[in-house]
Amino acid sequence: MQKCPYTREERFHAMEKPLLSPLPGSVYEMRRYADLKVQNSCFVELRHDKVTHFYSVPHIHIGRNARVVFTRSWVKIYIDGKEVATHQRKHTYGHTYVKEHLASSSLAVIERSAAYYTAMAGSRSEDCRAYIKRIFSPERTNKPEEVYYRLCSAILSSYRRHDPAVVDLTCRQCLENNVFNYKGFEKILKNNSLMRANDEP
Repeated sequence: MQKCPYTREERFHAMEKPLLSPLPGSVYEMRRYADLKVQNSCFVELRHDKVTHFYSVPHIHIGRNARVVFTRSWVKIYIDGKEVATHQRKHTYGHTYVKEHLASSSLAVIERSAAYYTAMAGSRSEDCRAYIKRIFSPERTNKPEEVYYRLCSAILSSYRRHDPAVVDLTCRQCLENNVFNYKGFEKILKNNSLMRANDEP
């Protein structure tokens, strides 16, 4: 441009700048994609960066395959190319949901809490209440309480399938031996049930 009667900057302002589009209003975020199945609980399970989080989908899509598009800020869920759900992205374990998405059975489960399970355990026995209270104790664990819902449900339902005295014994033993996982509880319960059966005439 040495022979031109104007500089590059003058050319830019005169000819190029008016053609530029405005900058985006938000910072660009990398999009990622995942093909996931809508679970019976009305959620898709998104695992990324060693974090698992569940996002709700309208219950009419249970069992269908979904395309999940997500960034650091948001999650969009598509069924057959149509957007059916949008959520704010979460970076910790847990459930993000729209109440209207969930079937009544799913809503009943998702609204449970440590207080709910502790209260239910108290209606079974003091041994059960003490064990479940310890399961959720922040002095014992810093994991999200949802991690222990399956274990607590198994403990409570075991009262319908086994002798309550055997379940109480199992709760005491698990508490004494710091057993706070589903497999450990089931193993001790099975052993106690077999011993009780062998002791009976």
